[in-house]
Amino acid sequence: MENQEIKPADLEIQLESHIFTCVKYKNSPDSGFSANLYLLLEAIEHSDKVTDENIKLIAKGILASVMHHQIQKQDRIR
Repeated sequence: MENQEIKPADLEIQLESHIFTCVKYKNSPDSGFSANLYLLLEAIEHSDKVTDENIKLIAKGILASVMHHQIQKQDRIR
């Protein structure tokens, strides 16, 4: 088996931006896409019914990225 040593060049950080559109209606009980996604991932991570640790690990990783996002709102669609 060959050595899996990590080199400094492998530690480069890349920044990605993902843009998508979500509709949220005024005066709605809907918390919005990111808040709903956060609640879903948190429920998966802490659920006793989810027994697959890999799914919980994925939920935990996505949860961290949902917490560090930015919402840009547009008042009017033209």
